[in-house]
Amino acid sequence: MDSNTCASRLITSIIGIGTVFFLWYLVFLTDFLGNFWYRMGISVTILIVYATLIDKRQMIVELKARRLHHLGLGIISALILYILFLTGFMLMRPILEEGARLMYRYKFETASGLIAILLLFTSFGEEYFWRGFLQRRLCEKYGPLGITLTTVAYTLVHVPTFNVTLMSAALVAGLYWGVLYFKFRSLWAVIVSHIVWTELIFVFLPL
Repeated sequence: MDSNTCASRLITSIIGIGTVFFLWYLVFLTDFLGNFWYRMGISVTILIVYATLIDKRQMIVELKARRLHHLGLGIISALILYILFLTGFMLMRPILEEGARLMYRYKFETASGLIAILLLFTSFGEEYFWRGFLQRRLCEKYGPLGITLTTVAYTLVHVPTFNVTLMSAALVAGLYWGVLYFKFRSLWAVIVSHIVWTELIFVFLPL
């Protein structure tokens, strides 16, 4: 890969991160469209479109690389992550409870059934962008350091919310899915893991 190509890939990756900062500001810190789930759905759609336009060929390769055991890996990893979050929340409830309450208020903006459906899409889209697009590119250039860089970016985009619970969740989950993706090279494993985890923690078994 020549220097011009490397520079171009780095620039488009940085633009992608900047786009998330702007979108997450709209999602969490404004009342645009009057509904959190509408804002989230539109924002994730933009990220999917961006990653596809910039790196269509490789994104198709990532999506085609699916195996049955990736489903099991995703489910098991999600259950482990949920248990880690439940344990951490119980141990640090005084610090995390208020932030969790602020996040769970979004449950009342839309029917639970619709939220469960939307989480399928948003969880898919987040992993499509963060791991399938951004982390893959950074790891190709920097090796395992790409996991750290992606996790830092994944955490920093939540900093403007000043929600310690949300930032902590992004840090832990981002690192967890980053390592999972790097180790098993399966986008579908992290997609399934993200879907199952969000459904559990937000809809079926909230903290």
